[in-house]
This record gives sequence, C-alpha cells and structure tokens, in this order.
Amino acid sequence: MEEKQYTGKLEYGQKQLFAHLDRTIKAAVRKPIANQMWEYWGFYVISMPSGEPGDDTTLNGKLITENQLRMHCNFEKKFCSPMF
Repeated sequence: MEEKQYTGKLEYGQKQLFAHLDRTIKAAVRKPIANQMWEYWGFYVISMPSGEPGDDTTLNGKLITENQLRMHCNFEKKFCSPMF
C-alpha cells in the first residue's frame, strides 16, 4: 500500500517501481515457501486529500469510508481491485 496525502499522486518512477514489485511478489507467492502458502492482495494507493481518513478518502480512486479502509488494511474484506 502507498499512502498519498493532500492530493499527492504516484510519480512515474513510483509507478514503475511498484509495478515491478507487484510482478515480483506475485511470482514469489505462486510457490509455497517452507510448505506455507501466501496470500497477496495486490497493490493499493490510499489517498487522503485532507491528510487524514475522512469522507474524501479513496482506495485506488474509489471513495471508501474510514471503517472500510480499516477493514481492508486488516485483510478482512477487499473494497476494490488492485492497482496492478
């Protein structure tokens, strides 16, 4: 997850780096390590234009409540698709 405050955006270099990390993690979780399977939810950008969670918070561009954000960050429920 990447957090952006005050209308921050992902820069080109960040997008490239995060896309590469996303591909690498996806490849790694396909194979069990020490007989343990891993679950990877993907890459997400949390945007809080006011600087704190509130009515304007988005997750990958989708408006989300503070409670939904908490649930997503605790791996309880997905509220949108991953960025990559």
